[in-house]
This record gives sequence, structure tokens and C-alpha cells, in this order.
Amino acid sequence: MGMAIRLPRTGGLKSFEHALYDPRCTGEVMEALCFFADRAAKGRIGFVEGFPFDNLFFTTLQAAGICEGVRLYRHARRVEESTVDGPARVGRLVRDLLARKNWSDYLAAESTLTMASGLVRQGHAVELVPEHRLEKRPDLLLRAGDRSVYIEMKAMHANNAAFEDFSQRLTDKRLLPGLAGDIAHVPDTEAGRIALVEQIADVVGRGGLLTIPALGWVAPANESSHMFVMGRVPCDRCRLVKKLQPNVRNGRLEEPDYGPRLNFGDGVKVLVVRTGQAFFGANRDQLLSWFDQVRLVLRTQGATFSVLVYEDSPPLRSFRSDQDGVSLVVGVDPDDGYGRIVAVIDNPLHEVPKLDVEERRALIRALVLVPTPPIVPG
Repeated sequence: MGMAIRLPRTGGLKSFEHALYDPRCTGEVMEALCFFADRAAKGRIGFVEGFPFDNLFFTTLQAAGICEGVRLYRHARRVEESTVDGPARVGRLVRDLLARKNWSDYLAAESTLTMASGLVRQGHAVELVPEHRLEKRPDLLLRAGDRSVYIEMKAMHANNAAFEDFSQRLTDKRLLPGLAGDIAHVPDTEAGRIALVEQIADVVGRGGLLTIPALGWVAPANESSHMFVMGRVPCDRCRLVKKLQPNVRNGRLEEPDYGPRLNFGDGVKVLVVRTGQAFFGANRDQLLSWFDQVRLVLRTQGATFSVLVYEDSPPLRSFRSDQDGVSLVVGVDPDDGYGRIVAVIDNPLHEVPKLDVEERRALIRALVLVPTPPIVPG
């Protein structure tokens, strides 16, 4: 089976109204376009070149065969129809989604919508927590019986400028092998992957850091594309450990990048981080070491939350392991057909409220189908 990337081509679509006449804008694509146009910020009349949402609207990234605009539309409609103050709160999230130029911020908003939709799909009571100008708040509230689970959503992306440059140059030069229209097919073999990355390297050069969103692919500086294909690349594991610790800026100790929003409210608290290259190319020992590092930081910092990390991937064989305070699940998103890897890392502090079995299952199933029975390596 080959890998496929449908390249975005929104150039020339200067308004949502203009986009209605695009030949791709039929059926549910048209519904999605009208949905987002109705909820766009005042004065936003169309696509903005270089913004993630606008680059990805007509883009198909994974096996489900639907473009990103339709995928996000389905999630937004589901959450809007099933949550407290849905239209107003989803409207704010959609405006935030459309307004983000930074890839990490965009992916965090997209992940919030995906997680909320996945919880609603299972019949859970979910709220998009409204922002407050005087205090930091988490993004989501899951009500499970008489318990409250507060969820902060974060996302990692490599280098925004490098990816924007890559996206534009790749689209302009159309250098992917086997290009037919908007779709580039590459044999899903080692030789095919090497050929794909060599093509990418020819477009962007070998000196930058570069990510293809939703596939978790990164070409690092000063390493060959072959090394990248074989998975020997820098990843988000060390970045997450660092972001859980306090920062030192200008000789002053400041709060960590991740976690402060979870100081709000009483109940179970979970930091959810979407990564691009934490699992890709890692072996079992590297992952176990990483999980231990995260748990150590949570303990030493006196954190009040557990951590869920997930990453989009090519579809892989289903797998589940539950041991040593970590649940690791590999599978496919039930809505979108995305391959996903999910890890739930429990806070080791005894006094910190933990996810119970049902809450843990709800968060995992919001992102990926859970294999049954569990597969636990010996």
C-alpha cells in the first residue's frame, strides 16, 4: 500500500465566496466551507495565505479520504450540538482555529476540537472551558459521574518558518515522485520512503528542521535523509521533559510552559500533548526511559496532573500495554481513520488524584480504538 499526500492549493481563493466556485467545493465540502465562513471573525472574508487552516482546508492527509476542512467540520458540529453553550463556545474555538498562524497554536486548537468530539462521541458530558482574562484556565472539562476531569491541550511542532517555506516551495515546484494532479503516491517501502525524502531534501535543502503535520515526519539539520527515514532523528521527548520544568529567563525563575492552566479547579487533571516526533523511530527502551523521565519531573515539581501524549502516525498494527503507571495504545482513530499512538503517564505522587479506569478509557478512546483484550508484553 502506498503513502499519499494531497497537496493544498488554495492559492487564488481570496474569499470564502470565491471558494464556493472551486470544483472541489461540492457536497459536504461546501457545507464545511459555509460553516467556517459563518463563524469566522468579523472582517475575515476568506483564506489567508500561510495560515495552517487555509493551507490544509482542501488537504487529505490520512486514510479516511476526507479533506481536513470536512474532518474539522464534523468534529465542530458534533461538539456544538452536544455541549454546554455549544454554539457560542465552539464559535470562539473555530475563530481561534482560523486565526492561528503559528503551527503549534493551530494544532493545539485542532486537538482541543478532536478530543472534545471524541469524548462526546462516547456519550460523555464535556465542556469547552471559557477563557477568563484574570486567570489561566484549562481547555476542557470532562464530567464523569460526580468527578471532574480538567484537561489542558498542548501541541508541538518543529519550526514554523521552515515548514511554511517547505509547503510553498514543494507546492510550487511539484517535485514529489509520481505526481498526478494534487496527489503524490510513493511505494510504502524503504526505497520509496528514501526516494520521497530525497525529493523533499532537494526542495528545502538539508539545513533546516522540517515537519509534515499529521505524519510526524521530521528532517533534521545536518543529518542525511536516509538517517531520517530510519528514524534516527531528534524528537519531542526531550522537549516535553523541558517544558514541564520551570524556565529561567533573565535570571528569574518562571513557571513551566506546560501545566500552569491546570492550577484551576479541583478534581483530576490531565495535560494532553500532541507531538510530532516523540514516538517516531523510538525503540522500547527509549520510550520506557522517557516515561520514567516524565514521571520523575512530575514528582520533583510536585505537579498536580498526569500526562497524556499522542501522535498521528501511518496506520499501524493495533497494540496495547498497561504497566508501571503507563498505558500505551496503538491503533486507528474511529472517526477519521488516522493512525495514532497514545500514552497515558500517571503522576507518581500518591496525593494527586488519578484517572480511574473509565476516565482513562474515555480519554484514550477519544483518540484511538482500543484493542481488546489488552496485549501486555512479558
